[in-house]
Amino acid sequence: MLLKNVFANYAGQIFITAMGILIAPYYVSQLGVEAYGIVGFSIMLQGWFVLIDMGLSPTLGRASACFHAKQLGHHEMSTLFVTIERAFWLMGGLVFLGLVAASGRIGADWLKAEHLPFQTVQWSIGIIAAMLASRWLTSLYRGGLTGFELHIWINKFNFMFGILRYVLVIPLLWIYPSILVFLFFQLLVSIIEAFSFRSKLLAQIKPQAVDFSIDVLRSNLSFAGSLAFTTVVWLLVTQLDKFLLSGLMPLKEYGYFTLAISAAAGVQTALAPLQTVLQPRFNILFAQGERNAFLALYQLGVDVIMTIAIPLLCLLVFFSEGLLWIWTGKPDIVESASFYLRWYGVGNVFVAVLVLPYFLQFASGKMAYHLRVNIFYALIAIPALVLAAYSRQGHGTALVWAFGNGIMALLWPLFIHSKFLPEIKSYWFLRATWLPGCLTCLIAWSITMTFELPRHRSNALLAIFAIWMILVILNVAIRPRLRELLTRIIARIGNERARSF
Repeated sequence: MLLKNVFANYAGQIFITAMGILIAPYYVSQLGVEAYGIVGFSIMLQGWFVLIDMGLSPTLGRASACFHAKQLGHHEMSTLFVTIERAFWLMGGLVFLGLVAASGRIGADWLKAEHLPFQTVQWSIGIIAAMLASRWLTSLYRGGLTGFELHIWINKFNFMFGILRYVLVIPLLWIYPSILVFLFFQLLVSIIEAFSFRSKLLAQIKPQAVDFSIDVLRSNLSFAGSLAFTTVVWLLVTQLDKFLLSGLMPLKEYGYFTLAISAAAGVQTALAPLQTVLQPRFNILFAQGERNAFLALYQLGVDVIMTIAIPLLCLLVFFSEGLLWIWTGKPDIVESASFYLRWYGVGNVFVAVLVLPYFLQFASGKMAYHLRVNIFYALIAIPALVLAAYSRQGHGTALVWAFGNGIMALLWPLFIHSKFLPEIKSYWFLRATWLPGCLTCLIAWSITMTFELPRHRSNALLAIFAIWMILVILNVAIRPRLRELLTRIIARIGNERARSF
């Protein structure tokens, strides 16, 4: 079941990511780079919507996993769901009204549009406010469904709404190439998506007729509160640069920046399906006291994540210009966005290394260490990002993001393992992450010294894919757990085919 969920998540996530990345150059060609900067502004605002989550969404996801494992009663689950949902609706509505009221000031004083009319910018912000509120509610319902391990259903609907969001908008933009038309269409899709996910979650919980309970919020205050604080801190670290740059950069340059960081987010998207499957399974194993199974799954998760992440890091470091050329075919985008893609992508790889230690603390319900390290990191990273944004704009923030996360990825997992999994020795983690990383980067660098990408985009794509495959195979070959897992999968497939004959 775990492998089936992983494959289902990857199928859905790869489709959505591929659609978003492949269609982005078409959006730019139809809307213009400046209008695409407004799309980037909406992406940035969506990140800030996490600010009003207050740790309630992860709390619902953890409760769903416990309810699914029969570790939480029906009445308690019903009360928690009703309370959190109503709190979400209230907070989302207040933020929506606030953004609409401030849309004129944002369009006039913050966004530096040179060619778009002021009224277009103002209306865009109002539509974005409604769209983000809808998508924020969807994230709550999706988190609850993930706790029930309904990954196949989630990805079927992600596929369907991906078609609506990315494919059906193409002919619409061809007829009406307007940022307002684009955003209004996205709003309609987001509303339908929110109600679809809510209906499915209601069918799983079958909530009893209960009322909003402030006592439920208080009983989860320690867990949700620590999550809320760390979420705010992490939000400042991850979104402050994008917020500052949206007001410092011309909207056209911010459009290039948005293209680059959207592509760099593909690193996290490539790893998110596996992480989505692992987190509820970690929660269930911990709740059931299955420590040996928990440890085995954790070590396997580290191997799989690093096998995916390390080759991606190498491609971003050594082939960012080639990736942008293959993607867009536009020299101006390659010249303006390659630096952002390289270093934001590298920083995202290091963030992926930090996810599994976070899962350890989340499954145990003990977030004190996570809280402390986020405060410490924020006290250093936030001033550095502000200084970098005002001195070197996007180039400075990209370097702070990459090197700050690199230092964290080297040191923090070692400390968390000593506290939560003392069975894992420091040398194992270094051998599973940094040693393969250095070896893979050395091989990728040697390839760049002896090989030049073809100029034709399709040939360059094949070359990049071949290099990526070489690096992945290398990482699988040096990991005994992955070799054993692949051997079992191949043997199972062979046995099933033999029985079919």
